[in-house]
Amino acid sequence: EGEIKCYDLTSSSLVRVGGILGYQATSASQITNATNKGNIFVSNVTAKELYVGGISSAITGGLAPNGELVNVGNISISNITTTTAGAAYTGGIVGSSVVSVDGAKCYCSINTQANPNTGFIFGVPRSATAVAKNCQIGGEIATEYDEDEDVYLTEKISSNNFYKYIYGGGTTDWTGVEGYDGCSWL
Repeated sequence: EGEIKCYDLTSSSLVRVGGILGYQATSASQITNATNKGNIFVSNVTAKELYVGGISSAITGGLAPNGELVNVGNISISNITTTTAGAAYTGGIVGSSVVSVDGAKCYCSINTQANPNTGFIFGVPRSATAVAKNCQIGGEIATEYDEDEDVYLTEKISSNNFYKYIYGGGTTDWTGVEGYDGCSWL
């Protein structure tokens, strides 16, 4: 519970913000039974790359998460600049991952300036084995910015569209992708 804030930061390196864990990198590490109820705010950040996740910003090594992973904390990102083009990754569970996530639940609001690398489970899967299995998602996501009104247009997650928002990475329809089976909306 509470808030996680990252404001007014300039870095020539990677910036990682996680609701529970900054990132997991070592071969023996594993996230087990984690719940985040804290809202995450990232604003006015310039970095080489930005990774944000409701549970962990990134999983670059180690074992797949074990047990129940739950994120109900909202994620809000504004005024970000990455020096590597398009290198901002936001996931309701994990921003970027090389391992699968099984049975995670994410119910939140995600507003990341309508960034295509945004998903409720993964911002971007980083390997063919990084798939979402038996996950549940719900809430709403910013899909488009309306310049005339200066607002982000959001889409509420439903049984008709949830599959589009399991993964980010610029692909809008993951129907038929291995790991899609078993996922549903809350």
